[in-house]
Amino acid sequence: MTNFALLDEHLRALRLPAILANYRRIAGDDAAKLSFLQELVALEVDRRHENGVRARIAAARFPVIKTIEVIRLLSAGAVAKSEAARAVGWPVCFRQH
Repeated sequence: MTNFALLDEHLRALRLPAILANYRRIAGDDAAKLSFLQELVALEVDRRHENGVRARIAAARFPVIKTIEVIRLLSAGAVAKSEAARAVGWPVCFRQH
């Protein structure tokens, strides 16, 4: 795939019709300008793809796997809170939903 075809494809994917229609006229025959634009557009395509994947994973709300260490820390925190509540004289009640 030539540079122009790949750049055109990226600009369509990014939905940038004004740039797609005018970049050849503005850049002319300057290879440095075209390669700079190509690199920028490729970086933006990659960034948007990564952000989309990250957003879809977050939206899927996969269950979090808890390790034994995390469970111990969570249970130690609950025990410390209940002991502190008993020391003050408050009733200790754990809700179970």
